[in-house]
Amino acid sequence: MSTAQRIAHEIQAFLGLSHRPVGIQIEEGRRRTQPAPGPLRFCILEQEDLNSGSRTFRFGEIECPGASLALGMVEPVYVDVEPRIHTGVSGVRVGPVEGADQVVFTVTARQAMALAVLTRGIEAHCTGAHAVCGEVIARVYETGRPHLSLLCQGMRDLCGFRDEELVVGVSRDDFAALPRAMARHQSLGPRRADAS
Repeated sequence: MSTAQRIAHEIQAFLGLSHRPVGIQIEEGRRRTQPAPGPLRFCILEQEDLNSGSRTFRFGEIECPGASLALGMVEPVYVDVEPRIHTGVSGVRVGPVEGADQVVFTVTARQAMALAVLTRGIEAHCTGAHAVCGEVIARVYETGRPHLSLLCQGMRDLCGFRDEELVVGVSRDDFAALPRAMARHQSLGPRRADAS
């Protein structure tokens, strides 16, 4: 078991998470100009992504135009769109935590509070649009700080999120620091973090 897998397992047990943490890796580079056939939803936390290998999304493979903008795969043309990754992105890999630039958690409000203590704060700029792609992935990428999303209607309707579920993203560095933080804050452990 790799160090990243061990940390993911420990935080999942510590917080009593229903879903395993998901790794996000941003591939910087030249944006593709020709879309690929057969676009997919950028629903990164669907059960298939939680339980299988990895998937890399590229320009034209994402059905939602807002996600393509937020993830930096296309440049805004008429108006600026925020939040978004400003550098060119050729792909976004969703899958294991090994080698990930950031890690995304599906949490309840209580689990988000515990993560806020462990990471010394979580920022939230929720608009109900471009939720995981913009409010979490793009903001963590641009700021390096943990971010929370209340999700967007598409994520809730298409991906099976429960009403009480939120998403929090943390940088690679914050993820690596979680074991030390968990050791300092044992009172946030499974019994309290998972109680409703």
